[in-house]
Parts: sequence; structure tokens; C-alpha cells
Amino acid sequence: MLEGVKERFKHKNIERFLRKLFPFDESHNALIATEVIRLCAIIREEYRGEFSEIPFLVSEAKKVQRPPASASLHDIVISISNSKKLGVHYLPAFLSSNLLLTSYDHNKFDQYKALTFLSVARLSFIGTHQSKVEAICHDVRLFANGKRETMAAYLPDIQQLNFHQLVEAFQTLVDEDNEDRPPKQMVDKLNHYRRPYESTLNYSDGYTRNATGSEFKKSGRLERGELKTLDDDGEDGLFELTQFNERPKSTNHSWQKEDHHGESSRSTSIVSSYTHTQPDYAAGALHARAIQARIEKKDMSLACDIDSATTYEIGALVRYCTHQISTKSETLTEAKLLLVMLFSGSTCSQAKKLKSKRISGRTPVGFCRKHKLPSQKQRAELLSLLTKTTEEFWLPLPQFVCQKLNSLTFNGVEEAQLKEFLSHINKHHGTYLTLRKISSYLRQKLSHDNVDSTIIALLAGEPINTTPAVFYLHLSNEYLLETYNRYLDFLSRLALDPSALTLFDEIPSSSSLGSPLFIEADVLSSLFSYLKPKLNSKRQKDESFHNDITIYTQLVLAIASGYRPVTGWFGKITHLSMQTGDYWISDKESGIGDNSRIIKLPEIAIKILDYYLSYCKRRVLQLANTQPELSLEYKRLLTGETHLFFYLREGHYEPCTPSNYAFFIDSIFPLQANWARHHVRSLLTQKGVDPSVINAWMGHMNQSKRSFHEFSTLTRKHMVTVSNILNEHLLDIGVEAKYD
Repeated sequence: MLEGVKERFKHKNIERFLRKLFPFDESHNALIATEVIRLCAIIREEYRGEFSEIPFLVSEAKKVQRPPASASLHDIVISISNSKKLGVHYLPAFLSSNLLLTSYDHNKFDQYKALTFLSVARLSFIGTHQSKVEAICHDVRLFANGKRETMAAYLPDIQQLNFHQLVEAFQTLVDEDNEDRPPKQMVDKLNHYRRPYESTLNYSDGYTRNATGSEFKKSGRLERGELKTLDDDGEDGLFELTQFNERPKSTNHSWQKEDHHGESSRSTSIVSSYTHTQPDYAAGALHARAIQARIEKKDMSLACDIDSATTYEIGALVRYCTHQISTKSETLTEAKLLLVMLFSGSTCSQAKKLKSKRISGRTPVGFCRKHKLPSQKQRAELLSLLTKTTEEFWLPLPQFVCQKLNSLTFNGVEEAQLKEFLSHINKHHGTYLTLRKISSYLRQKLSHDNVDSTIIALLAGEPINTTPAVFYLHLSNEYLLETYNRYLDFLSRLALDPSALTLFDEIPSSSSLGSPLFIEADVLSSLFSYLKPKLNSKRQKDESFHNDITIYTQLVLAIASGYRPVTGWFGKITHLSMQTGDYWISDKESGIGDNSRIIKLPEIAIKILDYYLSYCKRRVLQLANTQPELSLEYKRLLTGETHLFFYLREGHYEPCTPSNYAFFIDSIFPLQANWARHHVRSLLTQKGVDPSVINAWMGHMNQSKRSFHEFSTLTRKHMVTVSNILNEHLLDIGVEAKYD
């Protein structure tokens, strides 16, 4: 039976190989077939005996072969290259490559090409040799193009050796004990030949492995950031490679990954500079760090940044652009594009890609932004518990900007024209405007006004994974529109005609955005009203009572603390003080350094927890004789040896994990386990709490730093403020510490 499985998979591998070998139209496939037949014919006898696949390959090629056409093999590789599909059609690209340089030994190349093709065929039939196959196909193609000049000298003489001797020659070349070992870079290229030839000779089974660079380990995802430049000249630039941790692994719950977006454990910055001329490595490193620091400082929009745009500069820009538009000058389009960049916080290329918002097919009246979150996709059964949200919102543009515009693509306007436009303003007004200053002014102004970073990210259209707090926020588009209008009101005061910037053709209608897990107060009131009768003191000896009081206390603590659902959810009794309410939370260990925080529990939550602990103390005594093992679990909970909560299932102990919680809560309130974090973040934003204080309470990062970092000015007083708000909210939704 096992042999039958192997044969079936081998047959599939053969079919897959033939599809890759002949992927084009009839004429091009015929040319490839002719080349296959030629290579099988010219291979030396010393190698022919090693390949029983040759008759099959020739037979398949003859099925495709046609009379000669006017096209040539070289036309095929040119066509593949022009369509940028060398990575897809690597096999026909390799076969259609012939030596371009006459000084090379054509016979030697043909033998290597023939051996490579036969090796690729066998490895493809075996399967799981994909990386070896692609590597050698690409390398032989580059050799034919003359791009392996240095390596050509190291290749063993295939015309003087048989297959076994050839493989041994390659092994000797790359052997670390070889005194004449080629340079490491050359060894890597020679291994592109050695490995597939060795596997072909030995009929080796392939294998796969997960590997990344030494700096970025497994269990992560690399993401390349956008190129950032110091100024419009682009001579000094920076982009960042970031590893986004995807833990916990092997899970079907997207919510477990929400906090891992935007909070990375590793990142590296690559700096390019055309102005640095010193060959010294240390000087280059210092220069690169200085560039990185300057770019990061610009991104932080600090008030002390002397390179940031001034109010005078922005005023000069607004007045000049509005004048050009009102007078219908030749630079009208450039002026409109610059204003769109200023209003939307977009770069030139981003502004040209903005989706236009139209009403009844007319000219644009604004621009659209996408805001799609994983939590917005929920089961139909849960929709009655959730708040309906949209995945898109739009912001209006002033009427005079939209007039006579078909779209926001601004075809025909290049960056060079915008720079020339700004140069004219700078010359006549004594300013230092750049495209970067204009596109970043929205972030700069709103940051100085202490607007929540999540709101800025939404207005500027930043990717959601760069700001983890965005995943938890529910808000009305009216809140966004209010912030946007406040920004335009400020700009209008710099214009000659203030009303021009605040006159719109259409205004967005009210809708909700972001997380649907900001639960209505009525729903939560119903939830706690349903649970309270279950906590009747007459049922305290029941197993179901233990689970009910556990879930009730957990729900209260989840809203009161914003604790992430983890194994050992809510920590141990030793992590909090019942007298002061101070609660040490360490619910995220995937980052580097201390990621813990201390909050102040609301008064009602302390009372609820005290009631739960009193119940546990009684159970220690009640079960001491009848169920000593379970009694010990309660005792260990009270002494801090184990976590605060556990469940009972048919008399057996079940640890507090997100999966167990989901099982026991399912019949009561079957939302994703971290719904309370969404609810708390949205509630505190709605109450107008300072964004940095919300980040500190939730454990979110602020400008790439934990809230309680060495430069933090937060105090316990800020935590008390949040605690009081949540205490009032818990009382409003019917949470009580007294039960019948």
C-alpha cells in the first residue's frame, strides 16, 4: 500500500514537472521540446547510463514537437524576462538560454546544461527539491548570460569526468579543509551545482525547513516599511525591516494575534546615504545612526524639532495655492494636489492613489479610507450582541479643490513640478517648504494638539498593524470628522478667504467605525442581571456555582483591568493588594524587556474579588475531608502558589486558559475572549481620557515605547482617574457585590 502511495505522488510530480516544462503556446513549447531532445542526445555516454528517465523525456518532448518556426529559443527567455516572470518560468527560461559570449567553451556549457536538465527532471520527479531546482536553473541561465565570469574558472571539466567524479570534484572544491578553497561567495555559487548533482546521483529524498536570517528567527513575519527620507532630495534614506511576532501559534482565533501586530521583538534599520564619503566603518555607523535618529525625530512630530513646518510656512502655502486656484493659473493642478496632500496627510504618490468619494456620479467630493479589522468578521449568531460598524469612511474636501476634477489621480503632475512650485513659494516668501513637511503636517499638528495616535493613524490612512491600539477602538465617524474639521478650521485661519476651506459639497452621514466589540450598556446590564441570580448562597456547594462565580468575577475583572486573555488569566493573589487596589499585570512576554504595568482596580471590582476569595476560603474547609485534592487547589490559589481562577468539569480541575474560558462562557456570552479590551479602550476614548493614559492602562505602546518607560511622566494619580471611570461604568451596568 505504501508503494502505491509513493507511485501516486511520483505520478503527480511528473505531471507537475511537464506543466512547468511546457507552459506556453504551441510554437514556444515546440522550441523547448526541440531543445530537450537535443540535450538528451548530446549528453556524454558516461552520464547517459545514469539516467533511465531519458527515453521518457524524449517521448514526451516529441509529443509537443512541431515543424521549425521562425522564432528562436532566445525569444522565449526575452519574453519571460520582459513579463518579469523569471521566478515563475525558471525551467523554460533556463532551457532557452544559450551562451551569449563566444569565448566560452560551448561544448562544456552544453554538457553542463544537459546534465542540469536531467538532474532537474529527476529531482522534480522525486519531489521536495524545489529550492535546489530553482537555484541551479537560475545559475545556469546567468552563466549563459555571462554573469558568472569568476565562477567559470572553478567549474570542474565535465568532459573529462564521469558523474561520480564530477560530484567528488565539487565536494572537494567546497570542502572546508581544502587549502585552495574558493572564496565564500564563490563556494555558495558552486553549491548551487553540487547539491542538486549530489542528490540526483544518490536519488536522495528532498526535505523542507523553515529558516530565516540569523537576526530574524522563526515564528515571525518580516515586513518592510516604506522608504523614509530626510528631505525631498532623497539622498539620505531609511527603511526598516520589522519582525512581527505571530504567537500564539497553531490557533484558529485571530483575536490572539491582535496585540502582536505593530509590537515587534526585533527590527533592523537600513540607512542609505550618498553624502557619506568616509571609508571608515565606525564613521559610517555613526553617520547612519545620526540619519536614523533625525528621521525618527521627524516622525515623532516634536515641538522642539527645528526642521518641522512652521505656521508661517503652511500659511504661505495655503494662501499661494488658493490664489493659484481662484485665478485659474497654469499651476492650478499642482496647487490642488499640494492641498490634498496637506489635508489628507499623504505623500505625493499616496495622494494620487486616494479613492475618490462621489455623490450620484458627480465630481469628487472627498476621499475614502479603508478601516477593516479582523474583529469585524463575526458569526451571524453573535451579531445581535455586537455594534454594527462599517469598513470604510470618507472625509470631505473643500469645494474649490474638487471643482472640475474628474478624479484625485492628478495625471500628468510629477514630483519635479511640485518641487518647482514649492521653490517659487520659498523664493518669494522666505520659507523652506518641502514635500515631506507638507505630507507630515497633519500628524505634526494633531500630535501637538494631543490627539489620540489612533485617530491620527485613521485620518492619515496608516496601515492598521503599525498601531496596535487601532484593533481595539470603536468610534463614530463623527469623532473623526470633528477632528478633521478642527484641523481645517486651523488652516482656514491662515487663508485669505477662511470660508473657502470649510465649504463642502457633501458631509458624511453618521456611522460607526472600528471594533464591533464595544458592547452596548443594555446588553451588559442584561448579562450581569442574568448571572446574579446564579450566585445564590444556597448553591455554593454545587460545581456549577463555582464556575458561575468564577465567570462572574472574571467578567468584572476583564472590564476593570483590560487584562489580556492568557494562560493563568488575571495572575495570582500575590500580584495585587486588596487594601490599595494596586494590580501588577504581566500579560505579554513576547517583547524584549519588562512589559508589565501596574493599575488601580476599581472599588467595586475589589469587592467582587473579595467575595470570590471568601468563597474559596470556605471551600477549603468544606472539601478538606471529602475532596482533599480539590481543597488543596483552593488553598494553593489563596496562598498564591497557583493562579486566581480555575474551572470544574465533572469534579475535575481545569486550568484557566482562553480555550477553557471559551468553553464555559459559550452558553452565556460567546464573544471572543478579549472583547473587554475592545470595550475598555473604546469607553475610555469616548470619555476623553488622555491617549497616553489609555495606552498605559491597556499595555499598548506609545511612540515605540512602553508607557511606563524611563522618561514617562505618568503617575498613580492617572491610574486612579481611569479606575474611577471604570468603577462608575461597572455600577451603571448593574455590577453588585451583594447577592441573594
